[in-house]
Amino acid sequence: MTSTYILSTGHLRVILRIMDLIVITLCWSFSYKLRLGSFDQNIYLSNRFLLIVISFMLAVYVLEAADYDIKKSPLRQSIKYLSACTLATIFISSVFYLNALAWTRGGQDLLGRGVVLPAFIGTAIVGGLIRYLLFNKMKETHSIRNWLVIGSLDEAVGYRFWGALCRHVPGENVHYWEPSSGRHEVKIDEKVESLPNVTMCQLLEKQWASIILLDDFSFTDSQIESLMHARLAGIPIQTISDFYEDVWNKVPVLHLNNRWFAITGGFGLLHEPIHRKVKRLCDLGLAILILALTIPMILLAAMWIKIVGGRGAVIYKQNRTGHYGIPFTINKLRTMYANSEINGAQWATLDDKRIILFGNILRKFRIDELPQLWNIIIGDMSFIGPRPERPEIIVDLEKKIPFYSLRHLIKPGLTGWAQVSFPYGASFEDSREKLEYDLYYIKHQTIWLDFTIILMTMRVILRGFGGR
Repeated sequence: MTSTYILSTGHLRVILRIMDLIVITLCWSFSYKLRLGSFDQNIYLSNRFLLIVISFMLAVYVLEAADYDIKKSPLRQSIKYLSACTLATIFISSVFYLNALAWTRGGQDLLGRGVVLPAFIGTAIVGGLIRYLLFNKMKETHSIRNWLVIGSLDEAVGYRFWGALCRHVPGENVHYWEPSSGRHEVKIDEKVESLPNVTMCQLLEKQWASIILLDDFSFTDSQIESLMHARLAGIPIQTISDFYEDVWNKVPVLHLNNRWFAITGGFGLLHEPIHRKVKRLCDLGLAILILALTIPMILLAAMWIKIVGGRGAVIYKQNRTGHYGIPFTINKLRTMYANSEINGAQWATLDDKRIILFGNILRKFRIDELPQLWNIIIGDMSFIGPRPERPEIIVDLEKKIPFYSLRHLIKPGLTGWAQVSFPYGASFEDSREKLEYDLYYIKHQTIWLDFTIILMTMRVILRGFGGR
């Protein structure tokens, strides 16, 4: 879908990251030569320069300084880059001053403030200015496009998709056309306007950003021919499930049926033995490494829980539903007072009174979930997969959400596509949306997607997104 707004934003991210790399290299090289009077090209191969590049690129990623949003001002989005430069520079300076002897050569500080400060100022100004000019140009040249949804809006799911698409492309024209009656309407944000009935041939004479088919229709030969000509003319035509997957990276469970699961592509790695063994080895290695590095943090958190949490065990054990629906016992640091669920299972809420002092911080930055690394080591969980849910809650979810049980086709995970794409779920509607992300991961799981989830997890943890 090369003409959709979301994909052009993806291309923009790549362009900006290449430009960031060029700006960082030029500004730090100039600052180095300005300070020391000469320049050693071998510095590009040094650990020092690698630290600089990784620090800046990670800061840009964590603060989303390479993302463009039409709804926000170019200046506000450019300031994000300044914040990213500040964060990276603070980190680089801290590393330098903590390792002063290791970062010097011939008595001259390669990352001293005489180099860092001019380089930081140059990188921030040049990179921020590039973003401002580019974002401002995109905003000026952005034209209002027309989107076409073909199907029946009499069903609740049709109205839900129409509204979601309008929120995805704010201020643009989202048309709806019903094949059986010729009914034609257009929606701009929340305003709906009825238009004269037209045939498909008349409708497709217009230039569309994309055409989305809600259902499998029995189109007439002339309608099929019109759709064919539109597609060959460069207009993207997709089913609703393809649109969800390509643009929103999730699977629309309310629009699907058994037939779709029987004939759709994907799901190829579910029973691939080599993939499962490699994933298990990666889970073990990553879990052991992170557990070894975070044991001091776990012990400090445990001491705090023991002091302020009152009576009760520090490690909270709870039944969860795992692979193929088999129950297992999950381990978490207790962040609520003892007997907080004496009246039965319930979702956590904002400002939940059951949470101990500073327990919300442990939850926000996922420190309370570190003991689950042991569940990964013993094989109950994977590092990446759907969030393990409680059996008593699953009983209700499976009754109200179609295909909910399919999330148990793989092991539950410490992190996952749903966890990094959607905030904490505290309702059946939230659980349905998270299921859509889980099924997308199950269908499309690859090493690259796993790597993307790990990077996004780092950003989620550093920003405290979605914890409750």
